[in-house]
Amino acid sequence: MAKENDWMEPEDYLEEADRLLEQGQYEDALAACRRAVELEPRSADAHALAGRCLAYMNRVDEAERELLQALDYDRDCVDAWFGLAFVSWLRADDREALGFLQRARQLAPEDEAVLAQLVGIYGNLGRFDEAERLFADVQETHPESAEIAYQWGLVLAKQGRYDEAVRVWGRAAEWEEDFPELHLSMARAYATLGDLGRAEQELAKELELYPDAREPRLTLGGFYMQRGDFGRAVRVYEDLLREAEDDSRVHLDLGIALMRLGRAAKARRHFLRALELAPGDPLILSHLATVPHTKSDMSRARRVLRQALRAEPHRDELYRNLSALFADEGRFDEAEEELRRAMAFSGRAHELENDLGVLLAMQGKFETAREAFERGLKTRPDDLPLRINRALIDADLGRPEAALEALAALAEKHPGDFDVLGNLSSLLLETGRAEESIEVARRMCERAPFDPRGYYLAGRALYENERYEEAEQVLERASRLDPFQVDTLITLGMCQAALGRRRECVRVLERARSLAPNDPDVLYNLGLAYEDVAAEAEGKPRIEDAVALYRRVLQLAPQYEAARERLRALEE
Repeated sequence: MAKENDWMEPEDYLEEADRLLEQGQYEDALAACRRAVELEPRSADAHALAGRCLAYMNRVDEAERELLQALDYDRDCVDAWFGLAFVSWLRADDREALGFLQRARQLAPEDEAVLAQLVGIYGNLGRFDEAERLFADVQETHPESAEIAYQWGLVLAKQGRYDEAVRVWGRAAEWEEDFPELHLSMARAYATLGDLGRAEQELAKELELYPDAREPRLTLGGFYMQRGDFGRAVRVYEDLLREAEDDSRVHLDLGIALMRLGRAAKARRHFLRALELAPGDPLILSHLATVPHTKSDMSRARRVLRQALRAEPHRDELYRNLSALFADEGRFDEAEEELRRAMAFSGRAHELENDLGVLLAMQGKFETAREAFERGLKTRPDDLPLRINRALIDADLGRPEAALEALAALAEKHPGDFDVLGNLSSLLLETGRAEESIEVARRMCERAPFDPRGYYLAGRALYENERYEEAEQVLERASRLDPFQVDTLITLGMCQAALGRRRECVRVLERARSLAPNDPDVLYNLGLAYEDVAAEAEGKPRIEDAVALYRRVLQLAPQYEAARERLRALEE
């Protein structure tokens, strides 16, 4: 920090803090903000900037307190509303972030940073048409804004339109040379397109600007993962943890890499540590659920969430994560109770009703689930996840035509939303309309040729239509785009079995088992593959392997009747 003198005013400290923040010197920037607050305790600007510093340091709860303090002193402080949006984004709560940004825009309609983040947040929420309209609207006032173009590129990338995104980012880099995030995003896009050479060139530009930055090194670890070089990825992540052990993202990525190497116990420890650092992040829980875990591990996860709730009893995402833990253990009553506790105070009750509806549907309580979705829609009639689930519950209730009609209407209104299109394609397949399902899936592929979801759905529909060779080609494309998608590998293995390629089927399904060792569908299909190979030539060892797999399936999912039938047939 610059040397202080007796004549520095609060504004001087805030200018210094801004400069330090731009340089990534967050601790020093925070110290400058603290000095400004000492001189002017009721300065909303000082508290808002301190909140930003804390958010950049991932001290999210402290950041929120500073930002709310700023609003206590000035309800029209744009920086405070903007900062709260950033805090919500860090907590993976894009809907809350949108509300804060819309308030900031009311106060500052032409603020470049606010407009840029609004474009991005619409993309995060899948509201791509609104993002595009806003981007077009602001071109007149901000025709060469690198920040707005950067966010629009992210929206394009979310739709799988990576070529367009790279062109947008390339133009933005001409307008502003010192914008490292542009190079980082281009690197990620090139990697997704399979051009790792160009990806590494862009990453090198980023590291040239900021050689010690963590984000590009995290991305480098991701590139190694994409190549299947998990050992090098682990070394990158371990280096990052030696520099800062309290980064939940690194613990999460390291856990994933260790899982790929088959080191499940160590991966589990990193997932649990990530959860301790970021208890509100649902992504961590989803990975923790896939790794082999004990009752002790789940008890520890619950303790982490309970402890976080004692400190902050009004964070509804903590209740949602706790509910998910209970549901994973089959403790549905307790899972429901946690959601209802959050509903008592949350401003996002419609999202909680959606969670509750899904939880009830998992238990086969379809009528009660429908009521939950409809309660949510009364307060947020345009909420897309609620509308999708409300449509799907009709199918569960024996009204597939009503469900298809509702999903088709949503697809017409939201032609770029892959959740809508994916569910429409799946339901068409379930109702025996394979050709229509393929058509919807191909529409997804055309719209986003580097997004694996469309190829997976097309491949699954082609398989069900007994067009196995076409299905195999499409599924191999999906697997190249996302090598870690287990459902794709299962369906690809089934195709190869249908084509008589039994050994290839075994290899694919064994790879799926390495990714998801406790997935009953993976284990069941691998058991079938072992039976096929044994029937061909291999003999008794493979049959014994199949028996062991079916027994394991029934341990994990006692109601898996197909596995029970195969086990009974082999043991008789």
